[in-house]
Amino acid sequence: AFYEIEKDLDGKGWKTIATVAGTGSVSHSASFANPENGINSYRVALYDRYFNQSLSPVTVFNAKETATIASFSAAGDSSKIKLVLSTSSEYLTNQFYIAKKTDSTDWAHLLTIATAGTTNAKQTYTAYDTSPVAGKNYYVIVYKKDGIETYSAVQVVDLAPVSVAALKQTDLTRPASASDNIVFSAYPNPTVDNIAFGLTNYTGKTINVTVTNVYGKAVANDVFTVNSSHYYILKNKVSPGTYIVNIKGDQLAKVTRVIVSGK
Repeated sequence: AFYEIEKDLDGKGWKTIATVAGTGSVSHSASFANPENGINSYRVALYDRYFNQSLSPVTVFNAKETATIASFSAAGDSSKIKLVLSTSSEYLTNQFYIAKKTDSTDWAHLLTIATAGTTNAKQTYTAYDTSPVAGKNYYVIVYKKDGIETYSAVQVVDLAPVSVAALKQTDLTRPASASDNIVFSAYPNPTVDNIAFGLTNYTGKTINVTVTNVYGKAVANDVFTVNSSHYYILKNKVSPGTYIVNIKGDQLAKVTRVIVSGK
């Protein structure tokens, strides 16, 4: 005689998962690690020497996916937001979802995190939102707790833009040192398209230029060799808006604000 152990998951049909040879003993056992998430039903099919089948009563085990969130944090800047999730335990967990919303959009799936599965050891997962928006960015973890969809505490990262009024009230053309008499100014300002600037009394040979928007994200870069006209025009055009122009060189570090009108 021999035995077949059969399993049915959520009523989808019986399948043989193990075969046990008869030994004449009155007791047999088998174990299976990590049952599938859902209602796992088991039965034993006994076959005699003539292959006549008899079935045991059905045993049911309800395996419920569950996880315990230890912490969830979000922090970053206009280029990307770092999302860090820690769990203290996981059972039959295949993945976590991170959802995001803003003040102008509703909750939507952002990304999926593959998990450890089943473990009692602390796990830490890191992911990034590479497209944050100006204003408030909201994040939440979607996971299963005892088989029920559950949500973590919402984390908020506020990327408030720098106000133009604040920029106007700030002196953004400070000299690099007390003895520095270098004169740096952007003109025309406002400008229609290409950003240009003048730089006099600078004795270095090259000028490195970085243009950022008011959220701190770089939108253009350029390198100039010092010329006799002391006037420089960036090759790349930018969209209409307010920008911060940073220049660096040999003992040179200056910054100013430029408005691109586009017309």
